[in-house]
Amino acid sequence: MLIQEKKLQVPSLHAIVVGSDMNAQTKFETELRQFVMEKKIQDRVHFVNKTLAVAPYLASIDVLVQNSQARGECFGRITIEAMAFRLPVLGTAAGGTVEIVVNRTTGLLHPVGKEGVTPLAKNIVNLATHVERRLTMGKKGYERVKERFLEPHMAQRIALVLKEVLRKGSHN
Repeated sequence: MLIQEKKLQVPSLHAIVVGSDMNAQTKFETELRQFVMEKKIQDRVHFVNKTLAVAPYLASIDVLVQNSQARGECFGRITIEAMAFRLPVLGTAAGGTVEIVVNRTTGLLHPVGKEGVTPLAKNIVNLATHVERRLTMGKKGYERVKERFLEPHMAQRIALVLKEVLRKGSHN
């Protein structure tokens, strides 16, 4: 609708939905699969089973859409992994995502819930039609990972938290 209204030239888009579980489909996944069938877009929406081996999928995409709802992702490991692959992130402005993604620098954030649907669609079109912007965000995300999210950085942060907890514990 958005693309048709504005008569935008958008490249052919495909979606890879990683985290599917054929044995225990959630209500959301069942509805999503039904939507894909009704719209006859099975050739452009690909469901992949749950896996920790995400590297091949990250290597095959241009943008990560992290559309977690409610409180969002607790930590956002997949977000950091995508940024390490020089991918911009389109994420919900909730949970760990807001601590990882720098809005309009390493990706684009959108609201949680129904209010976020149109902004997310606009963000997808934005990055699909502006390759240079997408590549720049991906590069800046990669730099952010190198500056803040490598193992030594995380170990240092955890050590600071543990020291604080132990310090407070010894005063009680």
